[in-house]
Amino acid sequence: MKFIATIPLIFSLATFAVSADPEKSSTDQTAPAKKAMSATWPDVEYAELRGYLYFPGGKWIQSWEGREPILKEGKLHPNVVNPEGAKLSPAQAERLLKSVRPCTASVKGDACFLPHHGFVFHDKAGKPVAALSICFLCELGHAHPGEIIASSWEFEELETLITELGLPVFKDIDEAEAYYEKEVKGKANAKPAAK
Repeated sequence: MKFIATIPLIFSLATFAVSADPEKSSTDQTAPAKKAMSATWPDVEYAELRGYLYFPGGKWIQSWEGREPILKEGKLHPNVVNPEGAKLSPAQAERLLKSVRPCTASVKGDACFLPHHGFVFHDKAGKPVAALSICFLCELGHAHPGEIIASSWEFEELETLITELGLPVFKDIDEAEAYYEKEVKGKANAKPAAK
């Protein structure tokens, strides 16, 4: 009987030994070095700001190297649904920036980081100069430049902005995938009616 009673104690001690470092979660172990987001981010001049809906593909991303931000090497993600973007008003742009900066880069828990929404800052020539990628499923964001990963943004306000732009926000991955299959792939595969 004494042996059976000690099993939970041994399990608890083993669990504590594995997770004794409070600075490391399973996500933190693969996340890049933490950086802070300045109060003046993006620290580049921009002329306009646009919101996008996109589908990163795949199920849960297992490493930070596998993440798919809205902007990569100066180009929009290939699965952007609205390539023209939804233009934010100056008041909306101000609310967006207030929602994300300043912040201390942080990651809490096990984050999926499957961003479906992004905001891209364009210069006067229309060239992308900065971007935010947002995963509402795990409430995690990525900011470029700076390659900042953050979970301390005001996600409720960001969700409000997204819906004001007429873009959907998904409750879970299944809802996102169903939307993509119906609204994106379905429309792309639909053939025009014969005359």
